[in-house]
Amino acid sequence: MTRAPIPRFERYRELVDDWSAFVDACRAPLPAALWTNTLRTDAETLRIDLERDGVELAPVPWLTNAFRVRSGRPGKTLAFVTGRCHLQEEVSMLPIPLLDPRPGERVLDLCAAPGNKTLQAAVRMEDRGTLVAVDIS
Repeated sequence: MTRAPIPRFERYRELVDDWSAFVDACRAPLPAALWTNTLRTDAETLRIDLERDGVELAPVPWLTNAFRVRSGRPGKTLAFVTGRCHLQEEVSMLPIPLLDPRPGERVLDLCAAPGNKTLQAAVRMEDRGTLVAVDIS
């Protein structure tokens, strides 16, 4: 079955072996995930608190202090409201570990909205250094 085109990606049709599977993958919602603000708590304490609040988690295997949300609503918890965790798709968590900013460094984020990667960088820098966040939005 041929899927309706995705206009922005139509130009890549010749490069994709299974267009239907590609379209399905593009349309699939990204799984919910979150990371621990280690300036405010540790991952184990966060996991216990969220699970007590009915949020089922699984560790993100490639990123320490991050979890996949299996069920529940972490955005409705005290841990979220108090900034101990931040909701962010796994794919969006990837740039900061790759950049690996360190305390005392200077970082310029030119694609900062809505701010999760910027905050992730600040946490990784242990809130020491210079972090400038800019976005057209």
